[in-house]
Amino acid sequence: MAGWNAGCGGKIHYSLDMHGGLDRLPEPIPVTVFRIVQEGLTNIAKHSAATHAKITLTTGSFLAAGDANRIILRIEDNGIADNLPFKHSSGIGLPGIQERVIALGGRVILALGKPSGLIVEVELPVQPVSEAKG
Repeated sequence: MAGWNAGCGGKIHYSLDMHGGLDRLPEPIPVTVFRIVQEGLTNIAKHSAATHAKITLTTGSFLAAGDANRIILRIEDNGIADNLPFKHSSGIGLPGIQERVIALGGRVILALGKPSGLIVEVELPVQPVSEAKG
């Protein structure tokens, strides 16, 4: 996050909160998560006028007992969003994220932050590498 914090000239403070990791997950999950985070942060920097952005990644055993075979990625900001983006918005940002997630059998949930901003939550089903079929 230091690179993102420096890259925006201090206008936006970025933070990362990880519970679990991506090292035990099969491809293409780790790369997909990276690309989703990258696109989410780019959207925040370009469009949100936010002062704070937070990325939370929770995997495996850090989730509730019945949810151990999925990950939850949450990207949120305190920007100017006051309504949800349309499902078929223009550009490659949110539609690109949605395409990546659907291709892996997951789902994207959009919500408004309180008092403002946008929350993008991604849920992806996964099998740990030790259980994945080669």
